[in-house]
Amino acid sequence: MKTLRFCKQKGIGLLELMLSLAIIAILLIMATRYYQSASNSQAMSSAVDMVNAVKSGVKNYLSANTNSTTFPDVATLVQDGYLPQSYSNPSSANPWSGEICIGAAITSQGATPASCSGTTTSVSSSYSVVLTGVPDTICTQLANRLQGTINTSVGEYVSKCDSGSVSVTYIN
Repeated sequence: MKTLRFCKQKGIGLLELMLSLAIIAILLIMATRYYQSASNSQAMSSAVDMVNAVKSGVKNYLSANTNSTTFPDVATLVQDGYLPQSYSNPSSANPWSGEICIGAAITSQGATPASCSGTTTSVSSSYSVVLTGVPDTICTQLANRLQGTINTSVGEYVSKCDSGSVSVTYIN
């Protein structure tokens, strides 16, 4: 009777290699998606905190400077100590390197400026904090997060996204 001899294989086969590469590719895709989601979530949280800090800074500035006829800009709030020094360069404070604008309420609810150049600065009963440079893919999510931080019962509102800008209007 013949005996079968099994030879030891050396190395790995092509099928094993392809299967390993497929598993690694799937894991990399999942990790990339998770990282992008976490990064966007962190940027939105940072933007919400930033807008709330600017709101507080404006309210404190207007309380201390009751005779002021214009809204302060971000540089003035930093200089006078109402915002941290990290806000001195708004494009680095804004997670998307856009501008941060403060001015009288821009227009009607739902409208936002494409840039800060159109904001008016004379003091009125309401003011807007505008964030520019927000990517269109997360603009609506940011507007929804900001919506949860305002007092809608007194008429405050968040404008929906327009040209990468989100505007939050506060009652003075």
